[in-house]
Amino acid sequence: MSRSRGQSVLYAVVLIPTLMLVFALAVDVATLQMQKLRLRYAVDLATVTAAMAIDSEYYSRTGRLQLDPTNAALTAREYLLRNLDGLPDISSPEAITSGRRQC
Repeated sequence: MSRSRGQSVLYAVVLIPTLMLVFALAVDVATLQMQKLRLRYAVDLATVTAAMAIDSEYYSRTGRLQLDPTNAALTAREYLLRNLDGLPDISSPEAITSGRRQC
C-alpha cells in the first residue's frame, strides 16, 4: 500500500511540471497567433485604404479610375503606422513601415 503511494507522488512530481510546460507553450502559441492575426488585419486595412487613393486628375480627363501610386503608398504607410502603434511587442513601427530590417 505504501508502495503505491510513493508511485503516485512520483507521477505527480513528474507530470505537474510537464503539464505546466505544455500549458505555457499553448498560451505562447495562442499569443503568437493573435499577434499574427492583428498584424494581418492592420496590413489589410492599410491596403484597402490605399486602394481608395485614386488619381482624380486622370479620372476627370478620361473617366477611368487609376491609382495615384505616390498617394497610395503614403496612405498605406500612414494607416499601417497608426495600426501598428496599437499593437504590443512592436518596438519600432516606423522601421517596419519604412521597409528597414530590424535586428
